[in-house]
Amino acid sequence: MHRHWLSVVILGLLMGLCSRVNADVLCRDQNGAVFVRETCRKAETRLSVTALGLVGAPGPKGEKGERGLRGQQGASSALGATMPPQPAPLDAGDPQTGLLWWQGWLLVVTAGVIGFYTIETSKRRREAERQSELQLQPFVIFEPGEGKDFCVRNIGNHTALNVRVGTFALCPPVMAAFPRAVAFLRQGESRSLQGHAVPVEGAVMDDARFEILRPGSAFEKFDGDSFRPTITIEFENVNRQRYCVQESLHHGDMEILHFGLLTPPSSSRKLQAAWQELWTVGQKLREAGQKLWQTWQQRKGRKQESVTASTTLDEHEWVDGR
Repeated sequence: MHRHWLSVVILGLLMGLCSRVNADVLCRDQNGAVFVRETCRKAETRLSVTALGLVGAPGPKGEKGERGLRGQQGASSALGATMPPQPAPLDAGDPQTGLLWWQGWLLVVTAGVIGFYTIETSKRRREAERQSELQLQPFVIFEPGEGKDFCVRNIGNHTALNVRVGTFALCPPVMAAFPRAVAFLRQGESRSLQGHAVPVEGAVMDDARFEILRPGSAFEKFDGDSFRPTITIEFENVNRQRYCVQESLHHGDMEILHFGLLTPPSSSRKLQAAWQELWTVGQKLREAGQKLWQTWQQRKGRKQESVTASTTLDEHEWVDGR
């Protein structure tokens, strides 16, 4: 309904801009037949209304109007002979000027309506894209599982692909690694993961350090809250858009620190690629223009040198002949 109303308004404004006044004329063809047309055809002759006596008798002479204000004094005759006559300014009360003002306002209103319609359409498209993104958006978390295992769980709205948990500091200088990735996670599904401790700088490898991630662990009384491991989970949706979740897990206490896109959407990548191609083409055109300019300057310089040499030779011949 909103779109139909805008279409009717725009159509009416354009019809108002394109409207004009037509006058009919009398046309006679080669057989002598007379027609009333807007304009005569090639084989027809336009008839004069005055010559046919179709114009009525002139009316009485009107009263003499009041004398107008005296205009400014013109320039001298010498300047007037050289300067072209300036056109008289249009009066604001002139019907032609009023028509121009009316058409200008119609153009302004039409541009405003089209601009408003374009902005609203762009907003609706972005909102539709956002809703579609939310429907296809997974959300994967890392949490302790049963026994000594850990798991990744998809609590989002759609399937997650290629789920991978990055290496993180378990208890410095010991790092935790989960090398195997999960191919897919349906909505609400969880998969177990097995990790191992990676020593750094000659530290002793101890898988018992994973207990710092579990609730009520034996390390709680020693570690306290001095260090909270930060875990990064990367995954994709069905459109191959990559996401990243960062969470803090300490003695079963989980906190989501960040969630967002890992790489720009495909549309943004395509737009960036298009801009890159345009930039490359522009650089090539600029280089070609510089080469053409240099070539033209060189040819111009050689031509001037040849003309100078020819002039010098003619002068020498003229001096020698003299």
